[in-house]
Amino acid sequence: MATKRIDPAELNGKKPLAKGYKIFNFDWSAKENYMYADENGNVEGSVHTVDGALEMCGNGLHFCLDPLDCMKYQTLIQWNKFAEVEAYDEIETGDDKSCCRTIKITKVLSFDQMIEAIKGYQRESNGVSGSLGVSWS
Repeated sequence: MATKRIDPAELNGKKPLAKGYKIFNFDWSAKENYMYADENGNVEGSVHTVDGALEMCGNGLHFCLDPLDCMKYQTLIQWNKFAEVEAYDEIETGDDKSCCRTIKITKVLSFDQMIEAIKGYQRESNGVSGSLGVSWS
């Protein structure tokens, strides 16, 4: 179950299975202690893949479709790093996060851009407390 950087050319002709968001630690590492940045600190356009069977909350490269869901797994603080990502090759999707075989970091976001992505994301709403109105009472 090793994660590694691969040449972006390996994605030529492939279409992403999903697009989403990811919050990284301040140094571009993630909870699995994998370093997404290269030796020069660059991440935008980089592609990473993992071997072994995908397992939600276990093996795989995790991200969220809804940027607000990222805050359930990583702190939304100014010194962390933020990005838009694309998933390739294989994907498992849960209620609030997804796990993929190969991930591409398509765009680095500033803290303010991440806030704007959260505010601008289209979510379905059934009203307050899951009702079609203000409440069921």
